[in-house]
Amino acid sequence: MPKYRKMLMLTNPALDAIFPLLSSQSRTTICAWCADCAERDILPIYEKYLPGDTRGRSLLALAREHPTKELKAAVRQAANSVWLTAKEQNHEPAAQTAARAIGQAASAINTITHAVGIMLYGALSIAYDALGKDAPWAELEQYAAAECEKMLAALQAVAVADEPNPSNINWGC
Repeated sequence: MPKYRKMLMLTNPALDAIFPLLSSQSRTTICAWCADCAERDILPIYEKYLPGDTRGRSLLALAREHPTKELKAAVRQAANSVWLTAKEQNHEPAAQTAARAIGQAASAINTITHAVGIMLYGALSIAYDALGKDAPWAELEQYAAAECEKMLAALQAVAVADEPNPSNINWGC
């Protein structure tokens, strides 16, 4: 069985632009953007390849609730279940990367740096779904880069100018 790439590399303009923008936004704005992108763009792929599996949808619904200590623990547990789904999908990279993207998007409630996972995994999931798992990597990467631009535009559309409570993320890179 071929080994498929599971995420994009950090080498595209949309990814370069997302880091400072995420750092300038509140945790609330970031988590809402993650959930919006995941529900709109990634969940349909997850459900296409995993019909009847409600863990992705349930996780995103849970992540939208007000973040309490108990909720954060529940999100962590539910995200682990979705990530296990990803491990089981080695034969289908669109499903695997969709599960990873949903898990990362929801987990931003706990670890804000996970927010970038919606682009790293999600854009690639969309590319695998559109082009097929055997498409050349260069084509997948190009298609995913266009999806990253859309996700960046979605964040720019909801970004709060002069956010009073920015996350000030330390990306460590």
